[in-house]
Amino acid sequence: MATEVVIDRAELIAKGRAAARSGSWPEAFDALVGADASAPLDPDDLETLAEAAFFSARPEESVAARQRAFAAVRATNPRRAALIAMRIAGAQMGRGALAVGLGWAQQAKDLLADQGECDEAVWFAWLEAFAASETGQGELALAATDDVIRRAGQLGVADVEALATLLKGQLLTSQGHPEEGAGLIDPVMALAVSGCLGPFAAAFVYCGTISTCASTGDLKRAWEWTNEVGRCGVTGFSDFPGDCRMHRAELLRIRGDWAKAELEMASVCDELGSWHTPHVAVAHYELGELSLRRGDLSAATEAFAHCRELGHSPLPGMASLELASGNSEAALALALGELDTTSEPLTRAKLLPVAVESMLGTGRIDDARRAARELRDLADSWPAPLHQARAAHAEGTVAVAAGDMPKARRKLTEAVDWWRKVPAPYDEAVSRVQLALAEEPAARAMHLEAALETFVRLGAVADTRGVLGYLGRHDEVDRVTLALMFTDIEGSTTTLAELGDTAWLKVLRRHDDALRGLFGRYGGEELTGTGDGFFVGFPTADAALDCALDIQRSIEEVRVRVGVHYTEVSRDQGGLSGRGVHEAARISALGSGGDIVVSGATLERATKPYRTREIRTVGLKGLPGEMQVAYLA
Repeated sequence: MATEVVIDRAELIAKGRAAARSGSWPEAFDALVGADASAPLDPDDLETLAEAAFFSARPEESVAARQRAFAAVRATNPRRAALIAMRIAGAQMGRGALAVGLGWAQQAKDLLADQGECDEAVWFAWLEAFAASETGQGELALAATDDVIRRAGQLGVADVEALATLLKGQLLTSQGHPEEGAGLIDPVMALAVSGCLGPFAAAFVYCGTISTCASTGDLKRAWEWTNEVGRCGVTGFSDFPGDCRMHRAELLRIRGDWAKAELEMASVCDELGSWHTPHVAVAHYELGELSLRRGDLSAATEAFAHCRELGHSPLPGMASLELASGNSEAALALALGELDTTSEPLTRAKLLPVAVESMLGTGRIDDARRAARELRDLADSWPAPLHQARAAHAEGTVAVAAGDMPKARRKLTEAVDWWRKVPAPYDEAVSRVQLALAEEPAARAMHLEAALETFVRLGAVADTRGVLGYLGRHDEVDRVTLALMFTDIEGSTTTLAELGDTAWLKVLRRHDDALRGLFGRYGGEELTGTGDGFFVGFPTADAALDCALDIQRSIEEVRVRVGVHYTEVSRDQGGLSGRGVHEAARISALGSGGDIVVSGATLERATKPYRTREIRTVGLKGLPGEMQVAYLA
C-alpha cells in the first residue's frame, strides 16, 4: 500500500511538471496540490506550484507556496531565496501592500549583500526601480532603469532587461513623452510575443503595455497588441489573473462588447476577492459604467458605492450618474471637487468631459468653454484618438449651447470621426445625437437614426428612449418574463493561441452554428452575440435548461460555461434592461467550462426535476442581497 502512494504521488508530480511546461496552469495546480497533500513538495515543485497558482488566478496560494519554498532554501541557497523573496515582494507591492512588499524586498537585499554581481542582483535592481515607481518616486525610478538595462544586458538576463525597458517606457509616457515611451515598450512587446521571455516577464510586459495604453487613451494600440497576443499564444499571457483581464474588459466595454465585458469584470471580482482590492475596486467601477450606459441607474449606484468602499474614486462615473438622474449641480460639485485635487493631466482628461456637461446643464457656458479649451490643450499634448474625440465633443456641445451651429457641426463631425477611430460606438452615437441638434431637419433625422441603431444594438435603453423622443416616436416599454441565458467559451484566448487563427475560426464557426441550432430548437431568441458566447432569451425555464444540457452534451471541441436566470425584465426598442439582465450575467460568471449555473428562481419555475450536484447561496458582485444558485449535474 505504501508503494502505491509513492507511485501515485510521483505520477501527480510528473503530471504537474509537464502541465506547467505546456502552460496548462490549472491542471498543473491541481496535480501538484494533490501531490502536496500526500507529502510536502520540495522547493523546486513548490515554485512550480506557485507559478501555476499565480496563472490560475489563485494569488494567495501562489504567495503561500513561495513562502514555503523560501523557508526551505533560505539557509542553504541565499541567491535562490533572494529571488523567491523578490517574487513575493512584487506580488505584494502589485496588490498595494507596500509595507509587506518592502519587507520582503529587504529580505532579498540582505541575502544578496555579499553575493557580488549576479543574475539575482540585477533582478533586485529592477525590483528597487519598480518599488520606487510604485511609491511615487518616478524620477528616481527612471534614473535607475538605464543602469538596470545595462547590467542585465551584460549578464544576458533577458527578462530583467525587458522589464526595465518596459518600466522606462512607462515612466517616460507618464511624464508626458508618449511617443518616446511607445518606442521602448513596443519592441519589448515584440520580444514577449515571440516567446523570448519567461512566462512571468511576458505576462508582466503585456499587462504593463495595455495598462499604459489604457491610461494614455491609446486604445487602438492596446487592442492591436491584445490581438497579437491571442494570435501568437505565448505561455502565461492569456492566464495572467485579474489585472490584464480588467484592462481587456475596459477595452471590450469601450468597443461595445458589453456582455463580454461584464462577464470579465464579474470574474475579476470573484477571482481576486479581498486579495487585490485596488483591482476589484476598478472592476466595480467598470461595472458601474456599463450599468450607466445601459440605463440601469440603481445597479450603477451599487457598483460605484462598492468602488468607493474599496478605496477607489468612483469619478467621473458618479458625476455622470448624477447627470443621468437630472442632478446637474450635484454632478458639477463632484467633478470640480475632484479636479481641485489633481493636476495630473490624464486624470483631468477623464474628469473634464463630465465637468463640461455639468456646466452646460447649469447654464455656465463660459466655464464650460474654458474646460473644453483645457481638454483641447490636453489632446494636443496626448494626441491619441480618445483624447481628440473627447476634446472635439466638448467643443461641439459648448458651441451648440452658445448657438454657434456652424462650429458645432464642424467639431461634432470631428468627434464622430475620432470616436470611429478609437473605436467607441456608444460615444460615437452620443456625439451623433449632439450633431443632430446642430443640423438642419433632413440631416438631423439621418444622424438620429444612425445613433438609434447603435443604442438599440448595444442595449442602451435610456439613450434609445431619448432618441425616440427627438424623433417623435412613441416608446412603449413592456415587462416580460424570460429565462435568460449567457454562454461563454472558457479559455478562448488560450485555445486561439494553440490552434492559430484559421483553425480557431473554424472551431468558433462550428460552435456558433451548433449553439444557434439548439437555440432555435428550444425556442430561444438570440439577443446578443458576444464574440465567443451568446445572450439568449427563452420563453420558459424548461426550454432554457433543456437547451443548456444539450449544449454541454453536444459541444466537444471547446469548454462552454452556461448561466440561466428566470426573471422579469423591461423590453423596448433598446432591447432588454433591468436588474435581471445583470443578475444573469453574474450567475454565468460563477461557472467554469462545462458548468451550467442556474438561479433558484429558474428551478422553481421548471415543470420537471433537474439533477443538481451543488447548491450555493451567493452574493452577486455589484448587486445587493444574496441569491441561491445551483450547478446542474
